[in-house]
Amino acid sequence: MKKLFCMLLAALALLCVSAAMAEEAGMSLRIDSWWVEPVGEEQARLHLLLRKDGEGCYELEDVTVQLLDAQGQKIPTVSAETTLFPLHQIPTGTHFLPVTVLYTLEAPVEVADISVTGATGRAVETTGAVELAWNLPSIAVQTGDEVVFTAWMPLEEGTDPEDYFAVLLALDESYRFVSGVELPAGSGRAVDAEGLSDGIFEATGYTKQFLLDNGFLFDYERYVFFDRVTVTGLSEKIATYSPTCYRLTGAEAAEEEAAAQVEMVFDRLDVAEDGTFVLQGCLKNGTDVPQRFEEIAYLLLLDENGLAGFCEEYTVETPFQVMNPGEIMPYRIEGRTEAGFRAERPFMEFVVNPAETSDHRSIGGGQTTPVVGSQVSVLGVVPDAGEVEAAECFYCVLLLDIANDEYLGAVWSLAGEAWLADGDLRFPTLETGLAPEQPFAMVAMYCAAE
Repeated sequence: MKKLFCMLLAALALLCVSAAMAEEAGMSLRIDSWWVEPVGEEQARLHLLLRKDGEGCYELEDVTVQLLDAQGQKIPTVSAETTLFPLHQIPTGTHFLPVTVLYTLEAPVEVADISVTGATGRAVETTGAVELAWNLPSIAVQTGDEVVFTAWMPLEEGTDPEDYFAVLLALDESYRFVSGVELPAGSGRAVDAEGLSDGIFEATGYTKQFLLDNGFLFDYERYVFFDRVTVTGLSEKIATYSPTCYRLTGAEAAEEEAAAQVEMVFDRLDVAEDGTFVLQGCLKNGTDVPQRFEEIAYLLLLDENGLAGFCEEYTVETPFQVMNPGEIMPYRIEGRTEAGFRAERPFMEFVVNPAETSDHRSIGGGQTTPVVGSQVSVLGVVPDAGEVEAAECFYCVLLLDIANDEYLGAVWSLAGEAWLADGDLRFPTLETGLAPEQPFAMVAMYCAAE
């Protein structure tokens, strides 16, 4: 993996992969079309169609969208429920990804526009899904706001029928996208050719001869049969469906691939009434090569309803920049968002790249001692340090509340602040900001700059 969270753009009608990733993976991801369907007075359903192009593979984790009124103002929402997101792992080539979100509004209002406030994902070498060259014969019966699908596709020898799924784009009479449909993995079962025709007759009343007379073929020995799969929440404008078939493959390998990445493992957000904030967290290098932290490409804060508060100016501090394989690197971000904005969690895109060499090495034998005063401080020393250059050494301490499963932050010294005394390598005392009664555990790292 070469980039993490390489994609985010808060702009209408455009969602793009970062320039570095596009050059590297040869792909792009953008909004193809969208529309908002009113559902009663205080609900609205967003039908969003994303298009991925290029030969690279991508894993899309989440997309967040803000509804806007005719004046371009944010529409307050009570909840936003994603009801359709069928293709998180996107194979090579061109693919269309329907996403449906049902919003409950605080008050009746007409939705006039949208703004994509976030999209997270990562480039991957391979995905756990492959596209199948099969156009998916299907028969759809609509009753009220429900549509019942009966569909089928060939079953490849040695594969599991529960791994097959399909994504259908619902189109209107002008072949414009109006909503999406998923025949999910696990909803199909294996049948032979005769059993398929019998199943279709039971589900739809159409005989095998009728299907043959109308161009349906039964040329395979075994099929995956989707027998009367019910889909709700579709628009009434549907005239036809455009399907794409997929099969899950190597799920365990895909999970291992997903684990081999640089990821956020802890975070803590503290925000004051005036909008100033401190965001502390850790990145972990799960790959087998050193990874250089390059930059925070985008940062915003989200409230409990998913509304975004933007952070245009902030500073980022880390004790080092290159994470060795398996290593954790803490970060501290200070900045300002809108005064009074009740931020609950961060949304961050960061960029890392493989590094040929590291910028530090570990020093063993360090001892960290808490020093209790008006607040808790920590003191570090490496006894009998041997031949080290004190001016190159620093240490870092992660602070954890294990009982409550909380990350409390991290403190670290800088290269040039350590000294040798009687053969011991000594480091400055670091203030943690924790009260004496605050229970905490420490994880210390002692390093020398390279």
